[in-house]
Amino acid sequence: MSFWLDALVKGTALLIVIFGLAAVSGRWSAATRHLLWCFGLVGLLILPALSSVTPWHLPVLPPVEGAAIGEILPTTAPEAARDRTATGAEGSVLEAGDPVFPPASALRAPIATPEAGEGGDLPLGFGDVLLAIWVAGAILILARLVAGLVTLRRYTVRACPASGERWEEACEWARSRLLLDAPVRLLVTGEVAMPLAAGVLRPTVLMPEEAEGWPEARRRAVLLHELAHVKRRDIVPHLMAWVVCAVWWFHPLAWSAARRMRSESEKACDDLVLKVGTRASRYADDLLDIVTRAGAVRAPAAVVPLAQRSEFEGRILAILEPDRRRQAASVTHAALVALAVALFAVPLAAVAPGVVDSKPASIEPGDRAEEKSLGEKIAATFRGEPDLDKDKDADKDKDIDYEIEESSASGPSSVPEIVISGLESWGDLGGQTEQRFGGDSRAVVALITALSDDDPNVRLSAAETLGKFGDPRAVQALIQALRQDPDPKVRAMAAWALGEIEDPAAVSALSTALREDDDPVVRVHAAEALGNIEDALAIGVLGDAVKDTEVQVRRAAVEALGNMDDARVVPLIVPSLRDDDVQVRRSAADALGNNESAAAVEPLIAATRDPDIEVRISAIQALGNQGDARAEAVLLDALADERADVRREAIDAIGNLDLGRAPRQVIDAVRDPDREVRYEAVDALGNFEDPAAVPVLLEIVRGSTDRELQYEALDALSNISSPAAYDALIPLLQHEDPKVRQLAAEAIGNMQ
Repeated sequence: MSFWLDALVKGTALLIVIFGLAAVSGRWSAATRHLLWCFGLVGLLILPALSSVTPWHLPVLPPVEGAAIGEILPTTAPEAARDRTATGAEGSVLEAGDPVFPPASALRAPIATPEAGEGGDLPLGFGDVLLAIWVAGAILILARLVAGLVTLRRYTVRACPASGERWEEACEWARSRLLLDAPVRLLVTGEVAMPLAAGVLRPTVLMPEEAEGWPEARRRAVLLHELAHVKRRDIVPHLMAWVVCAVWWFHPLAWSAARRMRSESEKACDDLVLKVGTRASRYADDLLDIVTRAGAVRAPAAVVPLAQRSEFEGRILAILEPDRRRQAASVTHAALVALAVALFAVPLAAVAPGVVDSKPASIEPGDRAEEKSLGEKIAATFRGEPDLDKDKDADKDKDIDYEIEESSASGPSSVPEIVISGLESWGDLGGQTEQRFGGDSRAVVALITALSDDDPNVRLSAAETLGKFGDPRAVQALIQALRQDPDPKVRAMAAWALGEIEDPAAVSALSTALREDDDPVVRVHAAEALGNIEDALAIGVLGDAVKDTEVQVRRAAVEALGNMDDARVVPLIVPSLRDDDVQVRRSAADALGNNESAAAVEPLIAATRDPDIEVRISAIQALGNQGDARAEAVLLDALADERADVRREAIDAIGNLDLGRAPRQVIDAVRDPDREVRYEAVDALGNFEDPAAVPVLLEIVRGSTDRELQYEALDALSNISSPAAYDALIPLLQHEDPKVRQLAAEAIGNMQ
């Protein structure tokens, strides 16, 4: 019984702390909050085992006697004592029914248990009943998970690979935007109504059959979201959450924490979709339409569905919130969140009730115990008495610090003087550095020392690990490696590591490497690191690097400038729109699209006439992100482009210009020979809310043989508050297609 109570109290305390941290994390990104819930669930899973193996205990609960409760309960005088022949210790006579306490020696005697055959079967204890109930509940939850895996296997076996040029282009486009190298199976099946991501060793995305008729923009947005799950490996914590819920199935907060974790993972993937340039309003409309048409979806336990109705309202609000932080969680963020959970979970696991020694202690007046209890220490603190134990601990810490200093000084190679002084200043924090950055001081010192190793492979691995630590204490040593190491691979890795740490103190050294290092790989990593740090002092050197003789360096410099929200970078990027390399021109167009400066509009307009199709598309997308009305004419001209994908992107960009009217070219585009262009045009007309588009939309509803296009036109009509649209929708309530009747009714309701 004590085990169950101990686990319940500690698990509840940990969950309350996690929910408290989540409550004050409003300014965190969804990816960082997802890490908080992941680490919290991991702590909840290992907490019972950690309580058993922790090498130290913190007795803060009231002390209890080691004997069983049944052994210290008083008994009553037997019936034979009714004749008042039994006497007490002082000669008093006991009445029948008076309590009789056994002597202390009896309390310490072992409990006699009935032998089999003498007292019948052994009685089943309350703890055994609890164990049986817990095992039954855990098995049921795990059985649901196994059933989900079996269902997923059936889905994938019966599904067909998503083939065709449209799927291949959309998938390749999404993979390139997310920088995803892992192979992913893309399957289409009629057994799911919602896109699903699944698989750990072999990632798989399942799309519903209805996705074959989706517009290109929707297909790309959904693929971005599902591939974001693959890139983040969300299926691993998803499955782990099911295991936690199986262990803690009786605790409602555990289920709530698992739901919150899944919700944050969806929001983190939404953030990735929006970061690559997807328009928030369009993405929200696509999700709303998918969820509405799919209805109530019960996905297998082993997959991550695109959306759940119960969590959908919060996601839509997060998508449309303009000032929301959407950056991915860095290694430093992960270390800090894990440390925050561990700093509470580990001491919590050590909490235990004190144990009273069954042997009475004889304490003479005036005697004093050598060690104070926790309560005595607290009381002494309030009285202002010095804590002698603390002084002892401080002396021990000094000894340890001295030993570390001696060991580092006697290593195989010396650490630079500036690094040692930096570490000494960090040491003044009293150990807080290790807690904050998750790195052991001994490991950091050893890795910094390894940067001077004779073997270049050792130096390479040391620089990589220091970059993964993200510890600012390593900055000076990495700068020295970047400047002086003879191996270009080590210098390149040092530049990468400095970019991971993101300390502005490295800007000067990285700028020098970008200007002067002979190896192009080093210059590439230096440019990328400067882009990660985003310090305005690097703008000039990055502007010079866009003229580098190496294509990779020019591309990295352009992308780094694109990360800086500064109008001064625009004239430095513009010349790259005329670079000989196609990839550099594409990167330049994307970079200008990320900058809100009006000076970028005219160069992007010129880039829409680039001979490369991808450059033209990137320029059109960038103009859409700018939302400047000066781009209207060139975007309308792009509707006559021979490539359908150019026409699709042009319509999407025109929809972002906020013209307040529907251009005639967009209205005519509903008759485009390409199906996807027609979808984009219909969707754009709904966003324009121009009554001039009502006749052509009604023409589609009444005469088109494309059911999905009909539904899209009805949805567009519902956004147009026009008497003509209202009058035209009423007869559609008698349409032969029930879906048309349903959408017409909803559209009429939206106009009220």
